[in-house]
Amino acid sequence: MSRRAVLDEYPSWGPKWLRFLAGMGIGVLMLQTGLQLLEVRIEWFQGIEKYNWHWMLAMSLLPFVSGVVVGAVYGFGGKYLAHFPPAVALGWNYYESMYHMLPQGVQLLPWPFWAFSVILMMEFCAVGGVAGELIARRYYGWDPKKRGQTSSEKPSSTDVTGVE
Repeated sequence: MSRRAVLDEYPSWGPKWLRFLAGMGIGVLMLQTGLQLLEVRIEWFQGIEKYNWHWMLAMSLLPFVSGVVVGAVYGFGGKYLAHFPPAVALGWNYYESMYHMLPQGVQLLPWPFWAFSVILMMEFCAVGGVAGELIARRYYGWDPKKRGQTSSEKPSSTDVTGVE
């Protein structure tokens, strides 16, 4: 069966473009809200004492959970889409910090160090995207040919070949 036929066979809740927009929007919103609740700005260097539990949660657990949601919303291919919400959210924050006044005692993190942090968050988000895609597969099913059959029922030879 061709890849296109497999993708057409699996059910989903909407067309690809709508799932893309919903997944990206939810992922970026989750990351931005979580960063604001944890009071973490990845692009700001405020001294070594600011690298605490909140910062570690923002770098690991928050992108993982966001990736799970993105993967579950998008479905097949969500593990690839889950890479991009951290780049969008943190890119916007870095751009905003470049052109606005920073608080007293805050320096903008150099670009290579910030990029390393973004890539790290993207990888945690990708692992979450794999988990979210597995959740979506569990809900929609693994094999479209067996949809609606119990495990004791096996398809007959006419079902597999299509010849009667």
